[in-house]
Amino acid sequence: MQSLLGTIRDSRATKSVIARVLLDDDVHVRWQAIWASMALNDGTVVSSLISALKDRNATVAWNAAVALSVFGRREAVPKLHAGLKSSILFQRWEAANALSSVHDRRTKSLLARALEQDVADVRREAALSLGRIGAAAAASPLVRALKRDTDPEVRWRAAMSLGRLGNTSSVLASLRKLLNKERSENVRKHLEQAIQDLTKSSAQQP
Repeated sequence: MQSLLGTIRDSRATKSVIARVLLDDDVHVRWQAIWASMALNDGTVVSSLISALKDRNATVAWNAAVALSVFGRREAVPKLHAGLKSSILFQRWEAANALSSVHDRRTKSLLARALEQDVADVRREAALSLGRIGAAAAASPLVRALKRDTDPEVRWRAAMSLGRLGNTSSVLASLRKLLNKERSENVRKHLEQAIQDLTKSSAQQP
């Protein structure tokens, strides 16, 4: 229903959709409402979400931060940073995911910490977000994840993200060494693609 309201783009649905974004206990309904709110946005959606960031209800404030990340609003960043330390696993996952869209200079180090210390689901998302942010400073934690992480799902995401960062000779050398040691076929496939992407980007540099 929330997706349909967004497709129709009837502004009369805006208030109802925002309520689902902020209050619905079902994460699937909440995310459908977020996407619907993007289609419905008439200038009031973002302002309502920014106001909700200060709500006394911690769940409402959190849901507002996640939704604002989809709109690319950096007002959400401090709350998303705090979410990486939440005792609620799904909030940590959502934070790691959302920070790929909105971030500041502290985000890379916080995601790197999550990549090294959190549970596998969060580490996987942190690896992807570091690649999406695309900063060269993300290379070191991603290479460490490839070397040390016991979860191949984390490792292949780290490899894919490294392929997006642009070439440095040290990263390329590390990937070639790791390729020789890697036993997971899926991780090897992504390592090979990352090496190919970095080699190509190096050749295109003046």
